[in-house]
Amino acid sequence: MVESERRIGDKIEQETRYFINRGDTRIQDFSNHVRSHWSIENNLHWRLDMIFNEDGAHLRVDHAPENMAIVRHIAVNLLTSERTMKVGTQAKRLRAACSNQYLEKVIKSHNTYNARTS
Repeated sequence: MVESERRIGDKIEQETRYFINRGDTRIQDFSNHVRSHWSIENNLHWRLDMIFNEDGAHLRVDHAPENMAIVRHIAVNLLTSERTMKVGTQAKRLRAACSNQYLEKVIKSHNTYNARTS
């Protein structure tokens, strides 16, 4: 069990989260694992917001928010896999939006990347 507290200005939010563990993990190691998980989540959210302005999206109907989140995750993964351009993901996204040839390269790069890492 992890009890967390977050303060934003005068507002305090408290949350309790439960995890399944083998039981032989030291408390400090467990704490580090929990923090690193949220670090990854926060980093991904930051990237999605910077690249796709996710926080500014006004999708609120039915499954649209979840569906677009999946599409954005796929897009970030594809753009990250494309390694011929030595620029940031935002620049790659804009280039792919303007060039069908580069967009095709981005889509195909994922298969090439998976073949190299297998």
